[in-house]
Amino acid sequence: MYAALLSGCVFAAALAPAVPLSARLPNSRIMRQPGLSWTGLYDEHGRPVTMDELRAHKFVYKDFRDPFAEDATDSRTHPIWQEQRFYGADGPEPLKDPWGHMMRNLLGSRYFQREGLPQYLFHYTSSDAGARIFETGQLLPSVKKETGDASEGDGVYLTSLPPWAPYDVVLDNNYDGANRRRYNQSRTEAYVRITAWELSPDVEVERADVKSDRSGAMKGKTPDVYIVRGKDALDLSKSQDTLLVTEPQAWYKSNARQEFIQVEMDMERKQEETWAKIRESRKAFYDEMREEDPWADFSEEYAELAEEEREAQLRLQSPEDERCLDGCSSVREQRSIFRWELKQAVPTPSRPVRKKQRPRRGKTK
Repeated sequence: MYAALLSGCVFAAALAPAVPLSARLPNSRIMRQPGLSWTGLYDEHGRPVTMDELRAHKFVYKDFRDPFAEDATDSRTHPIWQEQRFYGADGPEPLKDPWGHMMRNLLGSRYFQREGLPQYLFHYTSSDAGARIFETGQLLPSVKKETGDASEGDGVYLTSLPPWAPYDVVLDNNYDGANRRRYNQSRTEAYVRITAWELSPDVEVERADVKSDRSGAMKGKTPDVYIVRGKDALDLSKSQDTLLVTEPQAWYKSNARQEFIQVEMDMERKQEETWAKIRESRKAFYDEMREEDPWADFSEEYAELAEEEREAQLRLQSPEDERCLDGCSSVREQRSIFRWELKQAVPTPSRPVRKKQRPRRGKTK
């Protein structure tokens, strides 16, 4: 049903921006967001925590420090904020100040005029598909007439699920029970991250109205799905900062890496040609000095030039297989930067360690 999300690529995410809270603002007015509005908070399974879930935690006593507070969204003094149960998209450690994290994200989205949207959206897919995305610089839309998917309409489907969320959570978020069985962990081994807040003004992102009918890893949660509607591909240069993270092996065999190797080798050749001209100029200078003073000794200088020449030849003979193994931090510039990074092992969220109680000793007779 939601094969559109991972077959075309899926997105997840959100990192809190550094937007200072310069003044005390009326919290109750700030927090009156739509019930499913993104808060920047996640549970230990990487599932987004909505405003409705937070509002369910009412104050059971009068908060004298904030007399207008009604529920957990209004004040950081509510007990739930002290339970180490909330995480950010960059996890996996619990947030020390989850209420402040939420507020910075909400205010940040207003600053960038993308109110209610995550700062980052990630597009999950296979590593091979990720390599093709990097080569084209585009995310293709899911069109119902062509694929039979796109249950929420034609467009590019996204999600705010963070990179550390288990793959079964991501799959269950994007597929119903029937379709989900056709996919496996490879569908989440790579992802593209776009900066939703800084997308070009002509790119409109909206939250899809998906029914809360999951029975697997997302049971009890409303599927977290965003969409850029239309039949046109999403040009990733319209994001101010686009990052592709994939498995190392997919990068090693991709055409994108081969292109970067060729560009890098061409740049090296030009640089070596420049250094070769400099060495020729230095040698000509030493030759001229020797003609003027036959007794002058430039043996060390000639030896140094010869050593530099040997090193230059070795650099040019560097095997291609040893180049660009780290993702070639090269950039793909149009209006923005397109970076490729190799996927690292993602640790699971840490939870408070409970102290084991010593067994009580039995009474001795």
